[in-house]
Amino acid sequence: MNREVKKKRIFSRGALQVRARCRLKNRQRKCYMTNLSEGGCLIYCYSSAAISAGETLEISFRLNNASEEIVVEGTVARAMPFNRGTQDINYTLGIRFSDLAEKQKKAIVNFIHQYLADMRQDQTVS
Repeated sequence: MNREVKKKRIFSRGALQVRARCRLKNRQRKCYMTNLSEGGCLIYCYSSAAISAGETLEISFRLNNASEEIVVEGTVARAMPFNRGTQDINYTLGIRFSDLAEKQKKAIVNFIHQYLADMRQDQTVS
């Protein structure tokens, strides 16, 4: 990541792969999250209907083996379609969280800090 992009980041981010579900256009969709911060996330999902920036959705996911699921509302900041097959339309969605409860924010921040610390430790051991 170049310095220009790093400077634009408001929150620390953790790259990960977490199964998630999102409710968009009154339909539940399976997806997975590959990037998370207290301000938003990046998810990949399947949708036969077009998805565009500005749409609102609800995302639910668990961090690590947490007993409580995090459920948060967000807005699609960026939607990029891609095809993996002839009729398999998928979307990469940049999501901006609308409002996090303090408990949710703390869980996400703690997860990211631990994840980034583990990554640094793995890099020094290798």
